[in-house]
Amino acid sequence: MKNIYRSKSLLKFGFSMILLSSVLGVVSSCKKDDEDEFTSHNVQFRVESTTGVMIKAIVTQVGTVQTSNYVVTSNNWTSDNISVNSSQRSVNIASTADGLNADSELIVKILVDGELKKTDTAKGLDLKAMTTYSFYKQF
Repeated sequence: MKNIYRSKSLLKFGFSMILLSSVLGVVSSCKKDDEDEFTSHNVQFRVESTTGVMIKAIVTQVGTVQTSNYVVTSNNWTSDNISVNSSQRSVNIASTADGLNADSELIVKILVDGELKKTDTAKGLDLKAMTTYSFYKQF
């Protein structure tokens, strides 16, 4: 008889815990977010180099969309302003160039909302520079 009573008590306790967990799950999933999950940003890519450097290629990437530029006629290049939603997660730039001497430099930059966020510098004769900026916020 005691076993039956104990089984009923355990069953009631288990059912109560399941019910409580369900109610807490529903309440916590219904909380209102005060801020938007994704925001729009103004992104600009830049490539700069010292005098005499011949830029061979520039590749930019926004999310999964890649753009290549193999015809660069000067030693500095700036993209148009691009509106990028942070849902794209990241933007990337890479460039290659031939240096004139060991002091030649190739610099790639990512500007977000007018502020320099990432940069990379290559130095020498065979120049390769690349950098990535992530919109993902780490806590």
